[in-house]
Amino acid sequence: MKNKENKTKDILLTLLTFIVILIVWEGSVRYFDVSSAIFPSAIDTFTSFVRFFFETENLRHLWITFNQTIAGFLLGSIAGAILGILISEVPWVRKQIFPYIIALNSVPKIAIAPLFVVWFGFGASSKIAIIMVTTFFPVLINMVVGLSSASEAQIRLLRSYSANSWQIFRRVKLPSSLPYLFSGLEIAIMLSVIGAIISEFVGSSQGLGYLMLFYKAQFRIPEMFAVLAVISIMGYLLMLSIQICTKKVVFWQGSSKKNES
Repeated sequence: MKNKENKTKDILLTLLTFIVILIVWEGSVRYFDVSSAIFPSAIDTFTSFVRFFFETENLRHLWITFNQTIAGFLLGSIAGAILGILISEVPWVRKQIFPYIIALNSVPKIAIAPLFVVWFGFGASSKIAIIMVTTFFPVLINMVVGLSSASEAQIRLLRSYSANSWQIFRRVKLPSSLPYLFSGLEIAIMLSVIGAIISEFVGSSQGLGYLMLFYKAQFRIPEMFAVLAVISIMGYLLMLSIQICTKKVVFWQGSSKKNES
C-alpha cells in the first residue's frame, strides 16, 4: 500500500511540476512580450504539438525516425554485447583490439557522420550505421565491466567441481553482467535517439531531424518546439521500455533492494 501511495504522490508531483513550468513559461513570454519567431509561448507550442499528430506526413516522419532508431539500437547493442564478451573471454582480443576501440570511442560521432553518408548514401543505411556507432560503445563497455565483476569465489567453487569455461560463463559471469548490460542499454537507447536526429541533420529528406530543419528554414519556431517535444517523449518511452525489461530480466536486483529497505 505504501509503495502505491508513494507512486501516486510521485505522479501528482510530476504533473504539478509540469503545470508550474507551463504557467511560468506562458507568463514569462507574455510579460516580456517575446515574439513567437524567437521563443514561442506554451499555448502555441502545445497547439503545434497537438496538430502534429493530425498530419499524416508528420506521422510518416515520426515512423521513419522510430524505425531507424530501433534498427540501429538493436544492431549496435548486439554487436557491442558480442564484442564485449569476446574482449572479456579471449585474451588476444582484449590486448590487440580493445585499445583501438577505446581510441575510436573518443572520436565525436557527429564528426564521422558525414563519412557514413559518403559511404552508405543518403538512405536509411547511413542513418542506421550512425545510430549503431552511437549505441555500440556504452553496451560494449558495460558488458566488459559486468563480466569482470563476477565473483571470484563462485568461479573458484565451480572450478573445484570441474566446471568448464562455458559453464562458468553461463552460471556466473553472464548473470553478473546483466545489471551492467541493461544499464548500458538504457544509455544506448537515449543515445540512439540523438544519433538518429544527428544523422538526419547531416543528410536526409525524411524523419524528425529533417522536419526540424524544414521548420527552421521557414522560421516556424512553435512547430520546431513541438518536434522537440515529440523527440523527447519518444526517447523517454523507449528508455521506459528498457527499464521495464530490466525489471523482468534482472528480477533479483529489485528484490534485493526491497530486502535492504
